[in-house]
Amino acid sequence: MFKQLFVSSLLALSYAAQAQTTPAGPLPVSAETHHITYTGVVEVPGATKDELYTRATEWFAKTYNNANSVLQMQDRAAGQLVGKPVLATTVRSLGSNYPAGIVKYTISLYLKDGKYKYEITDFVHDATGSKLCSAGPLENEKTGCMSLTKGQWTEIKSQTDRAMQGLVASMSTTLSKKAASDF
Repeated sequence: MFKQLFVSSLLALSYAAQAQTTPAGPLPVSAETHHITYTGVVEVPGATKDELYTRATEWFAKTYNNANSVLQMQDRAAGQLVGKPVLATTVRSLGSNYPAGIVKYTISLYLKDGKYKYEITDFVHDATGSKLCSAGPLENEKTGCMSLTKGQWTEIKSQTDRAMQGLVASMSTTLSKKAASDF
């Protein structure tokens, strides 16, 4: 029994040390707001603002299970969509993955003829659905949360970064293609 506990402890410490020394990579921080922000302007030659709006609403519907609960603002005339989705996260402990709560964020799309701008920001960890405590804004270096290790905090940030990179790629693909309603 002691031997099994000792080996389990060594494995856990080994994983924690590895997680802490493997950086999440630099998250994009706005020099203006000092918040983590994914932003860009994407050219879509020949697409009207209306076509881009239709494609963007289709993207929200396909990306999020319930786009109506995610979208907080929809203004076709102004070419604006604002959503407040959440990302479920996990942490690894003793060789298994466990729920680590959610990361809330805001995504804004600004559409014009031939281009759109996206901005994804306001990332906040909330322990909803987990046994951990909420760690707050992802800009925080430390969590102030005893139930969340530095390595686990880094992993939550890494998961968020990977998800946002995938989100931006998915958005670009969908908004660059003609929507079914464009035909």
